[in-house]
Amino acid sequence: MANHREGGLSLGRNMLWNSAGSLFYFACQYLPTILVVRLAAGLTASGVFNYAMNTTNAFLTVAVYGMRTFQVSDLDAKYTDRAYLASRWLTSAAALAACAGYGALVGLDGETLAALVLFMLFRVGEALVDVYSGIDQRADRMDVIGKSFFARGALSCAAFAGILASGGSVLLAIAGMAAASLAVALLFDRRWAARLSRPGGGCDAVFPLLAECAPLMVYSFLNTAVSTIPRQFLQLWQGTEATAVYGSITAPTVILQLGATYLFTPLIGLFATRWQAGRRRDYARLFLLVLAGIAAIGAAGFAGVALLGRWGLALLYASGENGRQILENAPLLFPMVGCTILTALVLFCNMLLTIQRQFKALVAANLAGIAASVALSAALVGRLSMWGASFALAGSLAVQAVFLLIFGVAGAAVHFNEKGCADS
Repeated sequence: MANHREGGLSLGRNMLWNSAGSLFYFACQYLPTILVVRLAAGLTASGVFNYAMNTTNAFLTVAVYGMRTFQVSDLDAKYTDRAYLASRWLTSAAALAACAGYGALVGLDGETLAALVLFMLFRVGEALVDVYSGIDQRADRMDVIGKSFFARGALSCAAFAGILASGGSVLLAIAGMAAASLAVALLFDRRWAARLSRPGGGCDAVFPLLAECAPLMVYSFLNTAVSTIPRQFLQLWQGTEATAVYGSITAPTVILQLGATYLFTPLIGLFATRWQAGRRRDYARLFLLVLAGIAAIGAAGFAGVALLGRWGLALLYASGENGRQILENAPLLFPMVGCTILTALVLFCNMLLTIQRQFKALVAANLAGIAASVALSAALVGRLSMWGASFALAGSLAVQAVFLLIFGVAGAAVHFNEKGCADS
């Protein structure tokens, strides 16, 4: 089959644009976590920032509704692009309201609650870009996605850094990030999506779309909660400073997860096509290739941490009391490398089960991960603090991955046997 649709880019160019843009965006979003440590007098501002950033991850899943893979793999246009777009505005509004309600319910202080809501506005920008990017990806124009990453990363980072460096509060800095993200989403991504969207159709199927994808939203929320729960226990039991140190140490390892996701995110359409056509061997070959890539990235990550981990943290966070506390806990990099690779594996399996439309299996596997996360966090975080949070996360991700692999492999075997395409 051809590697790209008419008017689109080749698979290689799409992967290059997506990877370069995503990597740049990650760097720009990681820089504020360094700046807030360096420029703030203590770790309180960093703790507030990290808490808002990590907590809003869960509500971002409500906004994006777990719909990206479903949208891109909707090869038969069951739902119109207008329906996808309209649904995203509804889910984004619901996520923002839920996030604010959660902050009030748990009794956050005024500064932390304000930071949470402002960071959620930044997440709304990401959610809108996600649905616009689904249209771009289906048209094999991931260069548009890459350019959006570059623009949003540069502008949001510059806004945060400029406001904080000029003496502004962390709240104003987050507000600047949110404004920049929303501006790019509405002025750049929305216009490109309008050019690349499938013609015709209304948005009257919004609620049927939301109803069909509701299990995806549930699984996506549960999947994010698996990694959020240990941090919540750490915040409640060990305090803001422990959360700040933990977040500062573990954030650099996310680059490994991003590197792994670069391998398979551009392949959604290819997996969906091979699945629909019953091409067992091609599907299996692609599956094994991605697994090998994730394993290779993990091996490189462990080697990199062993050789350069402490030096890298020292370079990022420099000296001073904040930096000293971070460097004292540098060995946390090792379990967190394992966690990020397990996260990438879980995300890959989630993607495949979405393409397979195994929604009940997705929810079941992620419920197993939630149960493991709560149990392990309750048992370990109080006794082992940041190490306990790391071990709890690794254990719960491993449980998730095992269930997802079992469901995915079994579902594929049934599907391809029914297709009668064992040799395809």
